[in-house]
Amino acid sequence: MATARIAFLWTLMVSVVGGLFAQELVDHLQDLIGARGRSGETQLQERGYTWVRTEKSENVSYTFWQDTRSERCVRVGTSEGRYSSIIYSPDADCQSSEEGDERQDEFQTVCGVAFEGKIHRHLCKAVDFYRGDKKWRTELYFPDQVMRLRWQNDRTVAVHVEGLETRRAEYRITEGDTNFFLDDKTYFYTSDKEAAALEVANF
Repeated sequence: MATARIAFLWTLMVSVVGGLFAQELVDHLQDLIGARGRSGETQLQERGYTWVRTEKSENVSYTFWQDTRSERCVRVGTSEGRYSSIIYSPDADCQSSEEGDERQDEFQTVCGVAFEGKIHRHLCKAVDFYRGDKKWRTELYFPDQVMRLRWQNDRTVAVHVEGLETRRAEYRITEGDTNFFLDDKTYFYTSDKEAAALEVANF
């Protein structure tokens, strides 16, 4: 009887420990297994993922990406120049200790959209999120929608609006204004905080 109980407890312990260390595959990204690193990065960005950091070991490098929509962290293993594994990773892995804790900066600004020869301007709220000195995302509150922006390293931004697919857009910063281009529209907001205060005062 005692032997059976010990066997049961051992089986239970193995099951629990195995569950703790189980690797959860990111099902909708498994088609990228075998992709070359640069090609895979482009695909991840187009699907709404933002690069966070990279770790390297002797034979494998790991990049950590965060999903724009779910905020979940993903670890991508690369071996011999190709993606070899894509799994979910703890949220803490998408926060580099070297960058410090995330902080946010909220300010009032003027934002809008230009299309078909017309410019529509609004009073808006912007919230910048920083890791260390690096601004990595922004939430832009238009009167009728919220745009969540994830800044990429290649002068593009991942744009997410609730209910729509995340899309990449090119952006440009000129004289304190940030412009990004989706479809045939140019979205803009005054991203320099001092300039934003003047724009709001004179709106």
